[in-house]
Amino acid sequence: GLYGAGAIVTKAALWLPYAVVMIALPRLAVAHQRRDALRMSIAALVGIGVVEVAGVLVLGPTIFPLAVGAEYAAVNGWLWLFTVEGAALAIAQLVTMYRVASTDRIVGALLWSALVAEIVVVAFWHGSIGTILAIATTTAVTAALAGLLIPVRARSSAEPGLELGSLGV
Repeated sequence: GLYGAGAIVTKAALWLPYAVVMIALPRLAVAHQRRDALRMSIAALVGIGVVEVAGVLVLGPTIFPLAVGAEYAAVNGWLWLFTVEGAALAIAQLVTMYRVASTDRIVGALLWSALVAEIVVVAFWHGSIGTILAIATTTAVTAALAGLLIPVRARSSAEPGLELGSLGV
């Protein structure tokens, strides 16, 4: 229950800046705009994430118990890390969209690898909420960094069904 209550903060930090991803998506689909759109969007998400963490540090101990109940006050000390996890997931989501827009061949493998690695690590090392939260945050950051650092392997535009015109766009 404690982790579930804190996960509400993660979801808020993930979905609050979703407009950045949606605004960037059309530019991510255009090869010559892709890198600039990614760079500006990551900067925006990092800025929003910093504001989210600062807001949770200042207001979280007051607002969180009002939202979920005083019985979950034990989570107050972890709210900042739940927020960092959400902000990291927002960036990982943007990087995933970047790779999908690039018609990347390995984006699925990257995501599945991150999921399996997180499950295995949590299965063997899950002593506390903080441990699980640190693992989840590390996985999100690692997935985002891997998505940025591993070269994109785009599908050939000659493959059927991958042209924008074939999608009615």
